[in-house]
Amino acid sequence: MRSIKTMACASLLTLAISGCASPPPAAPQSPPKPAPAAWLMQAPPNSQQTLDRIISPSEINSPSAGK
Repeated sequence: MRSIKTMACASLLTLAISGCASPPPAAPQSPPKPAPAAWLMQAPPNSQQTLDRIISPSEINSPSAGK
């Protein structure tokens, strides 16, 4: 009876150890990322130039601005 318990324990221990030694699963491959948008690849606009076109000091000082 004792030898049967020893054999069962040994076989279960062998199965448990072999299960722990399995290689880890491979990481899934992600699909390639799409190219960035065209507007993102352009140089950013200069905010100072944009503001200078909207608000110019010559409009404030001109005499026709108040009319």
